[in-house]
Amino acid sequence: MSVVSRLEAFLESILGAAEDPAERIQHLVSDLRRRQAEGKRALGMSIALEKRLLADLCAAEDARIAWEKVSKEALEQRDEAKAQDAAARLLAMQDSEKAARQRWEEQRDVAAKVKAAVQEAARRTGEVAHAKTVLLARARSAEAMKSIADALQVLESPEVKRTVTEAQLHAERREAEAKAAQQGQPTAG
Repeated sequence: MSVVSRLEAFLESILGAAEDPAERIQHLVSDLRRRQAEGKRALGMSIALEKRLLADLCAAEDARIAWEKVSKEALEQRDEAKAQDAAARLLAMQDSEKAARQRWEEQRDVAAKVKAAVQEAARRTGEVAHAKTVLLARARSAEAMKSIADALQVLESPEVKRTVTEAQLHAERREAEAKAAQQGQPTAG
């Protein structure tokens, strides 16, 4: 089962367990971030192993070079026994270097794949977090629109219109009383 299909199955199980969509998305984002942190730790360990294997490769190269030197010196001294022993060790060091190079290259490839996976997980986590923000904003906008529609509906009701008309008449009456009091005329009423 691929990593993507496992992640999708996991996401479906999380999303199915929660009731509130915002809560489900929040759980999803926090789980993705936790998994991303685990992936970063795995990447660190993978890179550390690659560096250790590179150091092993360098040591094998140094050992091979040293045995090449010993072998050449033995040949220059015409010491066949020492030259044969050095040549045998040189071949062993070449095999050791080849194996070390292969292990390092394999680990380098693994580290590159882990790095790519961590970067992809970070990208997708960012997308999900952004989608969460957008969805929550849309939900809040919808709630605000409903609240505004409810308020407008209340304002259009006959009761509110009657109350506004009564308040308007009351205000006009008061204004008339105030105007009449200024002019010294009694108000009818």
